[in-house]
Amino acid sequence: MSGTYNGWTNWATWFVSSELENNTEWYRKMQALVRTEASEEEFARLAEECLFPSSSATTYGEMSRSEFGDVDWKDLRETLIND
Repeated sequence: MSGTYNGWTNWATWFVSSELENNTEWYRKMQALVRTEASEEEFARLAEECLFPSSSATTYGEMSRSEFGDVDWKDLRETLIND
């Protein structure tokens, strides 16, 4: 897959994928979605729940809600399901 940031469409998409894959609890939830070939919206809901539990920035402060809006959910979903 070609992309513009570490093989992804953009930084936001890479960041969400990286965060979901590097947290054991989030990874299990994401894998459950992958097994069901969930919709882009379901991936977005999971990511939002994990990354923005109660604030306007991610747990670690690296991503704002406006940057979250830049995530290419189609790219994320298709890549995760096809891997």
